[in-house]
Amino acid sequence: MELHLQVIARNPIVAHVLTQVLSNDAALGSLLSHPPIEHFDDLITQSQPYLFVFDGWYLHDQLTELTRLLRVRCPGSKFLSLAPAEVCDNAEMLRLLYAGIDGVVRVEGNWQEELLLAVRGIMGGNLWFPRPVVAEYVRNTNLLLDKHMRRDLSLTARETEVLELMIRRFSNKEIAGALGISERTVKYHVSNVLSKLRAENRRTLLTALDAADESTKP
Repeated sequence: MELHLQVIARNPIVAHVLTQVLSNDAALGSLLSHPPIEHFDDLITQSQPYLFVFDGWYLHDQLTELTRLLRVRCPGSKFLSLAPAEVCDNAEMLRLLYAGIDGVVRVEGNWQEELLLAVRGIMGGNLWFPRPVVAEYVRNTNLLLDKHMRRDLSLTARETEVLELMIRRFSNKEIAGALGISERTVKYHVSNVLSKLRAENRRTLLTALDAADESTKP
């Protein structure tokens, strides 16, 4: 299903600027939902997936909570955040990547052009982060996978396959496609994996997996 675009920005000036930049591209403008969302009470309630474009200045401390809420309300959605260049270093972008953000555009230079490129890239199924950030993310997740494979968590073979794809941030639908099983079956395995790792949800999976590794050390 094609993603539509939705701007979320508390500052009306920023909301207007983001909307204008996206509208200047005819193809993207046709996917843009109006008006921008400025208050959480206005959050969309239907199940249609969106690419949400966040104003990272005002939503910085709430991005994780907001993405979790929107993933429930609009399954299959993706997330792109603008961020002030002076505070958004690679470590911060790595944190956002782990938090479920699909891309970050630092507001510096010709950021408007990068915003359009980022939107197209994410809609095409890619992440939008500097290569060193993605490389560090892959390295860390591979380390966690290695830790998992070195110990017994009483996972079945299928649960292990599901866990590996969950760590790589596959959605239930993507896991179902990759393993050739139904989404309902995926949900069952995901629930078992989270329960065995004592993880509250997908967002806390990596933390729980690391904690489980620490608990097995002599």
